[in-house]
Amino acid sequence: MTTVHEPTDNPGAAAPAPDPYAEIAAELRRVADDLGGLAGRGLPQPTYVALSIHPAGADDDEIMAAVDAVGGALLGRPGELEKMSGGTYHYVAHGTRGAAVVANWRCAVKVDVFDRVSSPEEREANRLRAELDELRAQVGRERAERAAEAATPAVVERPDQPLDDVPDACEGTEPEDRAGPAAAPSPDVDADLVDLSAPIGALS
Repeated sequence: MTTVHEPTDNPGAAAPAPDPYAEIAAELRRVADDLGGLAGRGLPQPTYVALSIHPAGADDDEIMAAVDAVGGALLGRPGELEKMSGGTYHYVAHGTRGAAVVANWRCAVKVDVFDRVSSPEEREANRLRAELDELRAQVGRERAERAAEAATPAVVERPDQPLDDVPDACEGTEPEDRAGPAAAPSPDVDADLVDLSAPIGALS
């Protein structure tokens, strides 16, 4: 049984990559069919059947997430950290399923889902190292921003001001009378004034 992909709207598009879990499941079905063909032949009973799955991952987080997913699907439980005899650590989900009683003998499929991960000390050191790298990057960005601000000349923006709004330097003062104060009339001049409105005969 092979995986059949749905046709795409674009005939020229490349077919999507096969899903590894779908391919494995298809192969296990073929294995089950082959095992079923051995029934009734009087073969000795197997001691146990084991299924070992090692999820791949780029880092500890991916490996642990994959073990949790596979362990939850096959065994109903997530993985847990386990220290090995050599001092290394595995993240594992162990268990059995499909138990069948055959002539007072319990036959089950043993399932092991695991992969190697870093020790708790290594994961903590990696976490602290990542935080330190982020702090260094942040300090570098702030220094670059301050340097850019210091290199940029300050520009003072002055709003446009109409001339009518500019205060007059002489505002509030009276204009200076350059001719000086008016002089009082001279008595001599007043004595010589002639009333031009009088008749001409009266001027004799």
